[in-house]
Amino acid sequence: MNLEDAFLAYTDLVRERLASVGQRSAETRPVKRPAYNVLDLTRLFALRSLIEDIESKSEFQTLVSVTALRFATEHRKDTPFIHDLWKWNVEAFFRRSGFYLLEFNGEKQDIQATLKLYTQAFEKKTSTIKHLIPLEFVEFDEYSMDFGGFSIAQLSRDDLESLLQNEINHVFYPHAHADISNLADLWFLVVYETTDALEPGSGGLMELLGPEVGTKFTRFAPVVESSLKHLALYDWGTYQASWSASEKSGIITDLDTGWVRFHVPFVITIDQNLLWTPKALPDLSVLATEPVFSDEGDEIGERCVRTIFVETEQFKSVIQRIATKMTELNGMQATQWPFLDVALGYLAKAFFADGLDQLLWHIVVFESLLGDKGDSERGLTARLKDRGAFVIANSEQELPKIKKKSNCSALR
Repeated sequence: MNLEDAFLAYTDLVRERLASVGQRSAETRPVKRPAYNVLDLTRLFALRSLIEDIESKSEFQTLVSVTALRFATEHRKDTPFIHDLWKWNVEAFFRRSGFYLLEFNGEKQDIQATLKLYTQAFEKKTSTIKHLIPLEFVEFDEYSMDFGGFSIAQLSRDDLESLLQNEINHVFYPHAHADISNLADLWFLVVYETTDALEPGSGGLMELLGPEVGTKFTRFAPVVESSLKHLALYDWGTYQASWSASEKSGIITDLDTGWVRFHVPFVITIDQNLLWTPKALPDLSVLATEPVFSDEGDEIGERCVRTIFVETEQFKSVIQRIATKMTELNGMQATQWPFLDVALGYLAKAFFADGLDQLLWHIVVFESLLGDKGDSERGLTARLKDRGAFVIANSEQELPKIKKKSNCSALR
């Protein structure tokens, strides 16, 4: 049997079995339901149980076998056929593509178009990964900003439900389903990444990975870290501490002034490859929230806390200038100025650090930018005096004066 015949035989079976169950509850289903109006529990369990039964039938097993024979790569064709590994990919396609759920809801799909999508999914050599990085505590006065290599956007609840396939996950992948209502209050850094697609029938990343080569400054994926470096260079503002400094400084006049920053409590990673199970959602309860009250003073819900209000036109201008300059410097970072990328990496690390760690990593940034080969022969205090004077002084005439003040007690 060829692939098209096996595919049509299975989809006919699915339609026949789902039609009877779906029609029985059609009267209670809204004609136009919002994406986040997930199935009630009774229908959810009925559909999940029915799909598991359908996937145990001979038509499904035949489709799995034919799919493996059609799409197995050369180096796998001589190895024993492992049915379960291909079964996972076929299952994932029909679940994640929405075919089961749409047919169950009475929305007939174009079978030839679905077969084309099926074939393309198994032939794909690359996969698109979408990273959603919440910028907690920040509010912009625009919903969407595009900076070329990344964007910043506030996504509606409908957009999030669709993007995360929340209704599909509610039925088939409970580990990837959650109440995402609070996410619509956030602005996200949105970053795309193209990677090599996992090979169908391989079982995914089951092999043991070797040691990681290269420097990783933060807990984020390299493509995410690269975008965060741009944002770490922006001045997010300052705040006045509610307590006074215990000692005065001869250089820093406002010791009770701190700098504000956004937080990244988690990253949502979406692999748009339909042949694999979606990743679990992070714990969304870590988001800082505050109560929402009605005009009458009754608490009616909650929303994410916002404390940093950004004027978007100025922000866009600065970030675009940073993005342009960093693109121009890419070649020089690899050859003439490798220290610059190191410094930016430690700046991103410092941005997300707290307490003494934050101070430490900012000092490392300082050293990465201004250090030279002869520094190992000089003491740390002497080096920091020179660095500090170079950054703080407004003219060469001020350098000696600042160096003289830059003793340990003055810098505390």
